[in-house]
Amino acid sequence: KNLKPQVIFESCLIVEDSLLIAMDVKKKITSLGAQRVFVAGTTSRARKYLQNERPSVVVLDINLGNETTIELARELGEKH
Repeated sequence: KNLKPQVIFESCLIVEDSLLIAMDVKKKITSLGAQRVFVAGTTSRARKYLQNERPSVVVLDINLGNETTIELARELGEKH
């Protein structure tokens, strides 16, 4: 039998400034069955997305060029 892993989440936010890495992560998460995957290349774009959405999973790249996602991670921890 070819068993496909069953996903335990339906939506995901990926915060990653490298398009190649972001697309690779998105492909892997989609292959697990995630229905909605959003990619943000900056923390400001991620925050804008989070104003209206509550993803089940968030994948953060710590270093985004000249900024980090550490504060965003703290905010997510406090709110969710």
